Amino acid sequence: MQSPEVDAYIAAAPPLRRERLEALRALVHRLAPDVEEVIEYRMPLFRRGDKWIAMASQKSCLSVYLHCQPHAAAIVATDPRLKGGKGCVNIVDSANLPLAALEPAIAGILAGEPPPS
Repeated sequence: MQSPEVDAYIAAAPPLRRERLEALRALVHRLAPDVEEVIEYRMPLFRRGDKWIAMASQKSCLSVYLHCQPHAAAIVATDPRLKGGKGCVNIVDSANLPLAALEPAIAGILAGEPPPS
């Protein structure tokens, strides 16, 4: 179910990031139709039981918080313009949105599967 608070967060983002947030949100709902949407830590968080991912529109990038270093590292490796932190992927505006790389990570995390080794 979509949250009005998440709707407002996405609507307030700059156009490119709004488009990317909407694409990621649609992907999450396709992969986990029963996901719960909330705003936590001032960003959209998508929770399924005790598993979650979050995304945030930053100053010059979109950050996707996977809280899983192996998944994040695998996604960052797909494009030299992507940056990463501990379990996070930062997608600068000049980089393509790596939906194909994000899909298995998001699906695995929300399904509670173990991370890749």
